Amino acid sequence: MKWWKWVVMVAVGGFGVAVAIFGLVVIVMSLFQSEKNEQVEKRAVWAAVVPHHDVVKSERLRFWDNYLATVPELGDVERLIIIGPNHFGSDQTVIVYDDEDYTTFGGVFQNFMARAEYFDQGVVKNTTLVKEDHAVTSLLAELYERFPSAEIAAFLVGDEVSLERTAVLNRFVEDSCRKCLVVASVDFSHYLEAAEAEQKTSEAIRQLEEMTVREGSLGVPDHADCPACLFAVQETARAEGRKFELFFRDNYGVERERTTHVIGIYK
Repeated sequence: MKWWKWVVMVAVGGFGVAVAIFGLVVIVMSLFQSEKNEQVEKRAVWAAVVPHHDVVKSERLRFWDNYLATVPELGDVERLIIIGPNHFGSDQTVIVYDDEDYTTFGGVFQNFMARAEYFDQGVVKNTTLVKEDHAVTSLLAELYERFPSAEIAAFLVGDEVSLERTAVLNRFVEDSCRKCLVVASVDFSHYLEAAEAEQKTSEAIRQLEEMTVREGSLGVPDHADCPACLFAVQETARAEGRKFELFFRDNYGVERERTTHVIGIYK
C-alpha cells in the first residue's frame, strides 16, 4: 500500500475517534442536564396563611383537608416551616428559633433546624419561647396528623423586626427545602370595631393577592399581628411563582373577641 494511503487511513481513523469522543461527551452532558432538570422539577415549595386563634380551628382543619384533596402534591411535603409572631418575648427586635423536637398528640415531630452560618445576632435560639407560643403550638397536632413523616422547624418574629430582615428566613427556606410547606401563623385585625376591622382586613387580603406587602403597608395589630411573617411567605411564594388564593375570612368584631381571621394558600 502506498504511503499516502496509510496517511489517509490514519487521518480518517483519528477523525472517527474524535467524533466518537465528542458524541460521548454530548451524551454525558445531556444526562447530567437531564438529571439537573429533574432535580429542579422535583423542588416544590408551597406557602400558606392560617390563624393560630383556635376559635376558627374547624375552618383551619377544613382548609388543610381541602387542599390535600385537591392538590395531591401537598401530600409529598417533606418539611414544614412555621413562621409566627413572638407573643411573649421581651426582645421584639429578634427572630427566635429552637432546635428540639416537638411532642404532640399522636407522635413526635422531628426538628430539622440547625443554626445556619448566615444567622447573625438578630436570630437567636430560645426553646422555651418557641415551645410555649400558641403561634406554633396551636398548629402542631393538626399538622402532625396530616404530615406525620415530615420534619419541622419554627420561627417567631418580633414586632420590631423589619421586613428586610426576614430575608434570612427566605434564605433558610431556599437552603433547606426541596418539598416544603411554609406556614405564616398569623391572626389579622385586632381590637378594632367591626367596620374598621373589616376595612383593614380587606386591605391586607388585597395586598396578599397583589403580592404588595411591603415595609409599613400593614400595621400591628390593626391589620395583622405579624406583617413580617406575611412578607416572608409572600417572598417565598414569589420566588416559586405562586399567587395567593383566599380560602376563608371572617370578622369576630361583633360577637366575640375583636379579631379577624384569614386563611389562604399560595398556589
